Amino acid sequence: MIPEEVDAARKVRFMDRMSDLYLADPSQVLLFEKLDFQKHSEAELSKASKCVQISYEHFDKRLANQDWLCGDFSMADCALIPSLFYNQFSAPYRDYPHLVAYFERAKKRPSYAKVMAEFVPIWEGIQSQRKPA
Repeated sequence: MIPEEVDAARKVRFMDRMSDLYLADPSQVLLFEKLDFQKHSEAELSKASKCVQISYEHFDKRLANQDWLCGDFSMADCALIPSLFYNQFSAPYRDYPHLVAYFERAKKRPSYAKVMAEFVPIWEGIQSQRKPA
């Protein structure tokens, strides 16, 4: 999941951290707010939304000419894909066509199907426990 070549490995690790710190963390704020798990201030929500949008722009641009974040499927993709799953619900990215296409490719991977088979019942349980809006 991490290339052996030093420069390629550095890029994968960098994109992994970008996914975690600049998309996953703020996405969690938006998701928890949406699910009514945790309340956040308007300032926190605004900061999280801005960070998510900047991340979308960055990843969409990066994916304009390649299928995966760092060329071949890697640890960086494993970091990005879960946020995109949750963000369909809490911070949609339909205005970013390369991200949309990327997520569609990811959903076709056998590893995605395996994880989702185990996770969907849990996610549906969480959704059913939400307070009505």
